[in-house]
Amino acid sequence: PRVARANLHRGGAGIQCVRFPGGPDAEPGFFVVGGARRPERGRIQGTKGHSTRRTVACVSWRAFASHNSARNRRFKSSRPGAGDGETAVGALDGGVISARQAQTNRLHRFYVDELLPSAGGDVFLDGDESKHATKALRLKPGDLLEVCDGKGGVGLGEFVVLETGDRGRDANVRVSLSSVSRHEFAGPKWNLVVACGGLKGGRADWLVEKSAEIGAHTLTPLMSERSNSIGGQREAHKNPKKSKNAKNDGDTESGREARWARVAHAASKQCLRAHALEIASPVAFHDLLTMIRESDEVVLLCAAGAPPLRFALEEKNMQDHGGTLLVGPEGDFTDLEIELLVDAGAVPVGLGPLRLRVETAAIAAMACVGMMHPREQPPGC
Repeated sequence: PRVARANLHRGGAGIQCVRFPGGPDAEPGFFVVGGARRPERGRIQGTKGHSTRRTVACVSWRAFASHNSARNRRFKSSRPGAGDGETAVGALDGGVISARQAQTNRLHRFYVDELLPSAGGDVFLDGDESKHATKALRLKPGDLLEVCDGKGGVGLGEFVVLETGDRGRDANVRVSLSSVSRHEFAGPKWNLVVACGGLKGGRADWLVEKSAEIGAHTLTPLMSERSNSIGGQREAHKNPKKSKNAKNDGDTESGREARWARVAHAASKQCLRAHALEIASPVAFHDLLTMIRESDEVVLLCAAGAPPLRFALEEKNMQDHGGTLLVGPEGDFTDLEIELLVDAGAVPVGLGPLRLRVETAAIAAMACVGMMHPREQPPGC
């Protein structure tokens, strides 16, 4: 077999890689020979030889390539944000393989709560982000990473130092920014208005997470006759004195709304959004009617038996425009509510012949409008 030195180290000792061809039922791979452990005699997988002097392990090409990719990732990407090479447009222009490589070789991204300063400034990751960077990803001073403020600002920076607070607590990573870019929200802005206050069993969290991943601009909980509260507001009914002024007008943020904001933050980070999904304050039904009457944007009402959604998008030539998607509660809107919404200017649209859950209907509608974006303006955030 052909012998080649690999740039791998374990405990300061070099590891020698011996390339061998694969058999009929095995893919090609490496014999990784090296290390200072006690010599053992044993059969090598797929061969008749024995190891009597060095530790021998069998590593596939895929594992070896994955190691090199992870090792060189911070040196291969210097872009502050996701470029066209990582999108569907990039796949059409440069091929699917190049688009996938652009995604694989990008830097780790972290979110901060404040707006990013200009290039040359410093930012601090909070406790959770710092723990993720140092404990889970094992980043160290000198590593490159991306920082995003969730408002369109994306910066390329260097892990400078891990600064600890009093008594060794509250460790925060300090990042020195070498470049900062500002990104406008890419593509039309679609706002989801969903009567999701009554969803149970983590279904509302799933709705928030997928809304962020699929590109919604905002998610607004709606108060309707069959969904007249947000889950965290049940405590208000148990103790009216404690929440005398906490009405369903959106002035007071419930515990569930705060949780949704955290879920939206995590999902926006996972899918590399430059603009984080915004969780708006709950809106009452009568206020929604006023908003529809005063809005210049199209409002699509998901309703059973209505014409297909794609017909409405094609008829109104809405590929370049955003709007609002309305999804009712469990049990749907009442007949009176649908009549009032249509009179205010909402356009009924259908999502097929099957009965859908609230969260399924919202994500299906958002996916449909997202697929209507033109090639020159790909869905993005």
